[in-house]
Amino acid sequence: LAEARAEVARSRRQVELDLAFEQLTKIQDELAAVHARQQEVVGEAERLEGLRQQEGRLSRGQAESVGELGREQRQIGAETDRLTEKLAAAEAFTLALRRATDEMARAAEHFDRQQTDLAAQQAARRALQRLELLLQALAADPSPGDQQPQGNDGESPSGGAGGSPGQPGDAIAEIAQLKLIKLMQEEVNARTRELDESVSKHQTPGPEAQQEYTRLSEEQSQLADLVRNLTPIVAEDIENDPLQLPDLRDDVGEPPPAEEQP
Repeated sequence: LAEARAEVARSRRQVELDLAFEQLTKIQDELAAVHARQQEVVGEAERLEGLRQQEGRLSRGQAESVGELGREQRQIGAETDRLTEKLAAAEAFTLALRRATDEMARAAEHFDRQQTDLAAQQAARRALQRLELLLQALAADPSPGDQQPQGNDGESPSGGAGGSPGQPGDAIAEIAQLKLIKLMQEEVNARTRELDESVSKHQTPGPEAQQEYTRLSEEQSQLADLVRNLTPIVAEDIENDPLQLPDLRDDVGEPPPAEEQP
């Protein structure tokens, strides 16, 4: 009875996941449009900061442009949040979208304070990078049911409805998520290295660096949870797939010890 209940729960989760990926395919154009708008926000922030550096201050019209930039950033964040609500079952994709909206909110706060400096630009850029990872994962991964040879009975040679040889249909969506997790892990590692290098130039990490270490630690923990939650079928199938489980760091979140800093 317990096994039957577990199988029912698993089937229900897979249906939800497949529907989420079907929805994800449908909103791919919307995601690309959000990415294009975020790219414009980054470019405008850089332009306005360049004018500030060149002139020493912003004109009234330029200051108004910064305010408009903040409003635009919040609108993009709201649109991204709306997309997130449609993908509740695809945990890796919702995590990436939520992190993007977090960075958008952070960038908007800077713009509201008339700030277009490096911190503001970095927040806007990180949001853009998250959207780029999503588009990259979507471009690389077929949705469930795509390019799947079928037998006369509607089943794939592997025996499941849909799927492809050596890759059961209900593993495709999970493996697509795993690839996105791997991309996000690589980004966390790169950001950690950059932060370590920046902190090493100072005697002690400042408040912003401490906050970034905290954010990286939280994200690392969430990525590890996602990997642990992968279904057993993915764990088995991954041995026959060129993709390997992400090498999750376990040292993210702590600033370099003071004695190791110059």
